Amino acid sequence: MTVGPAVGAADAVIVGSGPEMDRTRNDAARLGVNALFPGFINQSALGEVYAAADVCVLSSTSETWGLVVNEALASGTPCVVSDGVGCAPDLIARGVTGDVYPVGDVSALTGALAQIRDEMSRGHNFADDCRRVASRYSFSTATEGLVAAVRSLVKPRS
Repeated sequence: MTVGPAVGAADAVIVGSGPEMDRTRNDAARLGVNALFPGFINQSALGEVYAAADVCVLSSTSETWGLVVNEALASGTPCVVSDGVGCAPDLIARGVTGDVYPVGDVSALTGALAQIRDEMSRGHNFADDCRRVASRYSFSTATEGLVAAVRSLVKPRS
């Protein structure tokens, strides 16, 4: 999928599909939100979407981790996530990689998005910090940690 200028012209890109999609489309139209709804996007094309975005929002009421946050950060895109997203304490630092807001608090979500918009308009670039934080959760880092843990349990032969 080529995202191109169409994404740049939207205020919101809602990726994925599910039982709430019709209601979401209707709400966007009713509220006058300039939104694109590309539906399901294969994982191989998601990097384009993240890279084209100013910010990624994960507003889930409950997520064990929230892998999309890792993916967006690795693309240099800051994230605003609810406090129901498991990765929030590990990946999101206010003003560094994005912001966290209380589940269901639309005013707090709006404030977090406005804060990121304002920081970007003042020239703040989140990309390097986002990528640095995401790199701590790479396969190689996880492998190194696993190897170190196993070595700490293995007794040296005498």
